[in-house]
Amino acid sequence: MIAYPPSQRDFDELVRAMNEGSSSHGAWRRLLIETPGTSAVRVREIIERKGGIVRLPASELRKVTTAHIHNAVQKLLSGGDAPNFAPSRDYDAFTDAGLPLAPKKVFGLALEEALGIEAYPGHFSAGWGQISFDLLEEAGLWITPKKEGVARPKPDPKKIELGLTGFVPTEEERSWIEGNPKIVSHLKRERAPGLAREKRAAFMAEHKRLFCEDCKFDPMEKYGPEAAAACIEVHHHRTHVANMEPGHKTSMEDLKCLCANCHRVLHRKLALGIAIPV
Repeated sequence: MIAYPPSQRDFDELVRAMNEGSSSHGAWRRLLIETPGTSAVRVREIIERKGGIVRLPASELRKVTTAHIHNAVQKLLSGGDAPNFAPSRDYDAFTDAGLPLAPKKVFGLALEEALGIEAYPGHFSAGWGQISFDLLEEAGLWITPKKEGVARPKPDPKKIELGLTGFVPTEEERSWIEGNPKIVSHLKRERAPGLAREKRAAFMAEHKRLFCEDCKFDPMEKYGPEAAAACIEVHHHRTHVANMEPGHKTSMEDLKCLCANCHRVLHRKLALGIAIPV
């Protein structure tokens, strides 16, 4: 006796039931099977699949752009999901607001948009030095290991020094940079004097005084209006990551007035990948 797989056995029983009472006792009939919610292209892909999931070549993975990744992030932050990918166990991919996401979910969704396929974990590898992680970080996400994850490899000192061209970090800033070299671009932007002056002026026009937006410290009360500006620094709290879209123009809403203490703590959190409320 031949042991058929359940699906084939059930299908044979269905055909016999359809032929019952007719002169056709064994002939097959053409059936119309509807698949609500699944496109014809996807059905054909499932039927014609000869084997398992095959790892995609680098040329295909690199078709994922920053825009695809940003769209994936927005989908996840809006309550969407990537059901083919499990929650992250080893790594978190932090947004510029410090919100943690599963790196594989983000890249999987981006890959689906880029290639027009249904993505699975077997399509790509995750981890330091892998294309998926490289593209996620190039798009501005900050990847940090969880307890079970592998620590970030130490960056090449020569590459760090090359990135510091025209920028002299403090000793504390250098420790942040060694932990996450991407913070260099963030620090450079914050030292641009024009934006800081413009933000302070706009803040003064709106609030009539300078104060820390986090702890509410008011240096004008303690030090007077002449010295107050020295206590308030300007932080890029929305679009502060290393790879802004080409032509990006920072708006005043991207900036935040902070006292020196809150600013240092926030930078430390960024380097460690700790969630930061917007």
